[in-house]
Amino acid sequence: MLFGCQKIIQNEITISPYNNPNEINVALLGNEDASNKTSIEEPLAAWTIGGVPVTIRNLLKFDLSQIPAHALII
Repeated sequence: MLFGCQKIIQNEITISPYNNPNEINVALLGNEDASNKTSIEEPLAAWTIGGVPVTIRNLLKFDLSQIPAHALII
C-alpha cells in the first residue's frame, strides 16, 4: 500500500537564447577590451597569456514572459 502519494502536475517550457543580436561575448586581455561581437561561439574562459589575465564571459538574454507569475522554478 502507498500512503501520502499525490498527483504531480508538471508543465515544462524550454527557453533558450536564439537569434538575439544583443548577445555578445565580453573579453578582457589585461585591462583592454578584446570582445568579439561577431563570434558564433559562446565561450566561458579565463587564463593568462605571458602573465596577462584573459577573461571571457557572455551576455545572454532570455525571454522569461512564458513563465507564469506564480511558477515554482526548481
